[in-house]
Amino acid sequence: MNNQSSKHNTLLLVAGIAFIIWGILGIMDSKNYTYTGYQSSGDYSIIKVEPGSPAEAAGMQVGDVIKTSGGIAITDSKSLTNRARAKIGEVREFVVNRDGQDVTLQLTYSEMTGKDNTLNMVAFFIGLLFVVLGYYINSKFNTQLSFAFAIFAITFGFTFFPDHILGPGF
Repeated sequence: MNNQSSKHNTLLLVAGIAFIIWGILGIMDSKNYTYTGYQSSGDYSIIKVEPGSPAEAAGMQVGDVIKTSGGIAITDSKSLTNRARAKIGEVREFVVNRDGQDVTLQLTYSEMTGKDNTLNMVAFFIGLLFVVLGYYINSKFNTQLSFAFAIFAITFGFTFFPDHILGPGF
């Protein structure tokens, strides 16, 4: 194995280990994940409200368009990203546009449902499988193709990590 190949393999190993550690830390933090019970589209329109969810209790409806979350304009992605993650039991004010009228809602964040926690764990383990498979294939065959596959597998595996692990939601 030449130096260049060794450098690439080391970089690949470090990246794979970093992704795995990041994922494990995220799973360990899963007890702090919050649940709102709504889904929104790219234009911040509510497309789904789960029955019995905090969003339903707050009065959110399909078709509402979120304007602010906790006093921050929804279009101010930098401020939304920089604020603290919501805690279980925390109440945030949402302003939505409903049929041309601004409506203020109080949404109380709850803990993730058992189903969502299970899905997060399954997704993490699928992602982990791809990360390990990518590194294994590259270490076994050590060709340019196996290296390319390893990069693909690690990147693809990373996409399975639950959203809460990758960044803050709102």
